[in-house]
Amino acid sequence: MSRRYLLWIVSIFAIAAILLKVTHCSYAQLSESLTMESITKKILSKFTKVQHITTADLAKELKQADSASSILLIDSRAPEEFAISHLPNSRNLQTAKEVQTYLATLSEKPQRIVIYCSVGYRSADLAEKVIKNKDNDIPVQNLLGSIFSWANEGRPLVKQDQGKDSPTDQVHPFNKKWGRLLKPEHRADLD
Repeated sequence: MSRRYLLWIVSIFAIAAILLKVTHCSYAQLSESLTMESITKKILSKFTKVQHITTADLAKELKQADSASSILLIDSRAPEEFAISHLPNSRNLQTAKEVQTYLATLSEKPQRIVIYCSVGYRSADLAEKVIKNKDNDIPVQNLLGSIFSWANEGRPLVKQDQGKDSPTDQVHPFNKKWGRLLKPEHRADLD
């Protein structure tokens, strides 16, 4: 065997070993990131200017009549996700402009806005954009764990059924990977 040929084979094995190591690390990181705790940690570290509220604290506040009416709940998920289920009395708005437009239609402004999505990332992103909007001085919070945690804890969900809300326990899983964060009994079957 020539020296050049041997060097070529060793290089191929070295590259293959590096690729296997990178693939293994990426899979390990992906698996680790698919826990609600690790996702919440990443959300808290990325969106430091956003206030966050837990599902337990929000549920407690919504049970108080005066608090419930003063909180605007915004579901920042896609309309097809919202159609499967949402928190009672929430509005489906995906952009800061939609939030601003909706607020302009209200005769009485809410005292606070709580935004949620599937796990809390899209809602934290929207909350940050709403906060940056200088036209709005209403406090804005992100719901940690969002609708996935809310459903997994057995809290009330509704869906639009012939123009009115009816109870449900199903949640749009977003996709198969993220859907694993939902308990199977709450994962809507989209097939």
